[in-house]
Amino acid sequence: MAYELCQAAGLMFIRRTSRGEGATVVHESPWQRVCEVEELWRRLLEGMAR
Repeated sequence: MAYELCQAAGLMFIRRTSRGEGATVVHESPWQRVCEVEELWRRLLEGMAR
């Protein structure tokens, strides 16, 4: 599983890519303001995100 922190035009989102059994699955969080996604990213890195 890989996570990416993506940003454009003053907004951010987090992309999660999973690979398994011949398929790649991509999930993306909603585009939000930088401060909101930075908080989610911090929680993700600390293992506190849900």
